[in-house]
Amino acid sequence: FGSHGRAWRLGFDRKNHGALSHWEFTDALRLMGYPGDVNQLWKLLVANEPDQLVKLHHIDFHTAEQLSKLQDVIRSNYEKAEHAFLNDRGAGWVKDLSLTEFRATILKLVTLADLGPERHLDADILFAALDLNQGGTISLEEVEWLDK
Repeated sequence: FGSHGRAWRLGFDRKNHGALSHWEFTDALRLMGYPGDVNQLWKLLVANEPDQLVKLHHIDFHTAEQLSKLQDVIRSNYEKAEHAFLNDRGAGWVKDLSLTEFRATILKLVTLADLGPERHLDADILFAALDLNQGGTISLEEVEWLDK
């Protein structure tokens, strides 16, 4: 998958619900060829979870935290995620964002939201989580996932 964020979105949370039931989690692991005890892993991950659901933060806390921070900044300042990434690119989505363009947008969002150093956004982690096809760009469809 290339990154934990991409693995979550493509391998685990294929229906984009943000959380997995026991059946969804164990089914995903089996489809990925996980050789271990899926039920034991389930129990380990949800032992202290009142809702008994596996979420991205169980797989990769840092990526989950970064995506959540980005979504918070976008929701606080824009109607839609697309608007945060239009930048000075004109009235509509013209082309996909390169990593360089994405980093510049993340820097703009950090400045806009006045995030302190403890709440920084890691553009490279976010890019890896959003670039589902590993094509080196972020498409409008990939950005719109942030609205969910």
